Amino acid sequence: ALPISRIREIKAACGDKIDVFVGGDTIAYDGLVAGAVGSIWGAANFMPRQASQLYDLVCEKRDLLKAREMWARIFPICSFLEHNNYAVSVKTALSLVGVDMGPARRPALPLPPDRRMDLAKRLRGLGLTVTE
Repeated sequence: ALPISRIREIKAACGDKIDVFVGGDTIAYDGLVAGAVGSIWGAANFMPRQASQLYDLVCEKRDLLKAREMWARIFPICSFLEHNNYAVSVKTALSLVGVDMGPARRPALPLPPDRRMDLAKRLRGLGLTVTE
């Protein structure tokens, strides 16, 4: 992953000649604050409204206080994704919010029931409607 400080270095060297995106769910907020124009993160697939609101707060309104508060609620989900099988976790989250994309391909295994319940709890904590 690109260190956040590298975003500032690239922007200082290149200015508006280059747009920087970050990839990695847990660095989405920090990347936007550092000057990235966007973030590539799987969590946006099952929480598009929240991802869009975070972008708007950081990049359009520059309301970092509200953005940090929102990120504090989003981060536990992003952390979950990165600490479990990422593809399986994203597909499980999609399923939990009612968008069935089918299981991840083998040899990936489904999340164990306790991990699935943990993910569902985190999604509810963000205000998402979870269908089980």
